Amino acid sequence: MKKSTAKWKIAIGHHTIRSVSDHGDTKELLQLLLPVLKVIHK
Repeated sequence: MKKSTAKWKIAIGHHTIRSVSDHGDTKELLQLLLPVLKVIHK
């Protein structure tokens, strides 16, 4: 993704990272995926 020249970079998944629904946030994605997405977003 770092080498991409695309204006938009979109990550799509089935499970949400954050949610206000009854099941709440997906803890595994908060711990494992969110940090990676934050680094790529810089």
